[in-house]
Amino acid sequence: MASRALSPPIPPPPATLADGERVRLPGQREAARRQAQQRMVLVLLLFLAVPVVLASRLVYLGVVEASPQAGRSFTATAPPRADIVDRNGIELARTYEAY
Repeated sequence: MASRALSPPIPPPPATLADGERVRLPGQREAARRQAQQRMVLVLLLFLAVPVVLASRLVYLGVVEASPQAGRSFTATAPPRADIVDRNGIELARTYEAY
């Protein structure tokens, strides 16, 4: 069996000092805050855009697409019904006016 060479120990990340204290880069906090604000504004705009699009679609359908006959009332009439017959033409049920 071949022996493997041990890899050297992993050094600490460069953002920490030897005693574990974090290194602060100039403007790092402000840049992170600015990026977070930009993301929040984007999410807010998306949440506001959806109701605006839906409301504009409703207005379009109600105002632009509305036909002039949409407000008129109409009376529904039932179509005339036929007699029910079997395959030989013998009446099984008749239709007659009843009030």
